[in-house]
Amino acid sequence: MITMPSVDITRYVTHLSLLLDAYFTKLYKENDLSATDVRILLTIRDEEGINQEYFSKETLLSKNIVSQKIKRLVKMGYINLLEDPSDKRNNILSLTDSGKEIADYFHKEHVKVNEQLATDISDFNIRSLNIDFLKIIKNAKKLK
Repeated sequence: MITMPSVDITRYVTHLSLLLDAYFTKLYKENDLSATDVRILLTIRDEEGINQEYFSKETLLSKNIVSQKIKRLVKMGYINLLEDPSDKRNNILSLTDSGKEIADYFHKEHVKVNEQLATDISDFNIRSLNIDFLKIIKNAKKLK
């Protein structure tokens, strides 16, 4: 029987999460935003024209939270809402010019952090790590 080496994935992920949370929380607060706000802005940046219902499903955020956050981001001038022609009860989300500017800023910050995290790790190992993280996330989704 082959014994698997002991790997404490949850401990490593938790430690990394705490370090990144501290860094990004400070950065987001400087811009009067939360991590959820930035997640919404970056998702819209990457999927311009996404509708609000699909957005809730994709981000695993409740419709209520998404609705509250989007209203706040609209008031801040970062998001435009357009009525979805295929479903009048739904909205299509897009970024305003200032929304694009701040989303691009945070995207660049995320790229910078990813580059820092990947320092001294080979391209092959980064690709392998990406594949393994996707598997871990898939497995974690099975937890209930």
